[in-house]
Amino acid sequence: MKMNYKSARYARAAAIGCLLAGMTLTAACGHARGEADNAAATPERPDKALSSLMQSICDDDAAAFASLCDYPLPRRYPLREIRDSAMMIDYFPILIDANLRDAVGRADLDDWKFYGWRGWSLGDSTLLWFDDGLQFVDYESSAESALRKMLAREEILSLLPSLRGDWTPVETLVEADGDRIFRIDSNGDVYRLLEYRNFDDMRGNPMLTLTGNATSEGSAGYVTYLFADSTGMKAEYSPDAVPPVRIIFTAPGNDAKPMEVHRGYWRDYLR
Repeated sequence: MKMNYKSARYARAAAIGCLLAGMTLTAACGHARGEADNAAATPERPDKALSSLMQSICDDDAAAFASLCDYPLPRRYPLREIRDSAMMIDYFPILIDANLRDAVGRADLDDWKFYGWRGWSLGDSTLLWFDDGLQFVDYESSAESALRKMLAREEILSLLPSLRGDWTPVETLVEADGDRIFRIDSNGDVYRLLEYRNFDDMRGNPMLTLTGNATSEGSAGYVTYLFADSTGMKAEYSPDAVPPVRIIFTAPGNDAKPMEVHRGYWRDYLR
């Protein structure tokens, strides 16, 4: 349950915006993402944990907040996921701002709703998600947004001028048993997959360029990227697949060939 939730939420983070809502001192905040899942029974609300979570935000208590998170806590690429409590304490001033504290301070426990296997979320469900720990923070502060945009621009500027345009980084994937590296970028509803033969080639021409789109399915919004080129080469990738994560390539007239990959950060491999 939790594994699927975390995978789906991570993949959907790139498509979520931030609006605020709120109410008093013992709960948190929300924004719209659909109706609660039809669960046969709603478990007992974890009032103590939710109260502690919201109190830590209202008190600007980084250590208390960090102790209530389920790690790693994903952030929107190319931001790094928050791996542990020490990293969270350092990142807390970027993640939590006055707008979020105000929203949490105006909320109460009855504003938390149960969304089936996705856990608990406040109100209209786009600020915080909780299930045996804080699972995800949809909210993006102005400081975090500025950092993400700066890192995204740095990534795009590392590419050849002909590849820059209005593209925005979505994800970086590295071959599990080799040094091929892939990047997925978006330009509105259009996506592209660039493949580089090795880390030394990342500032040059990609060996493969495919374009396509993203689809989402089910109440979790599981994402699948589908790419192709004019020769008939195709690739499929789902960040929500049960590990191991793979890119599945299909050349014209050939069987599908899966390549196992893991998520990475472009700037970690750039030479």
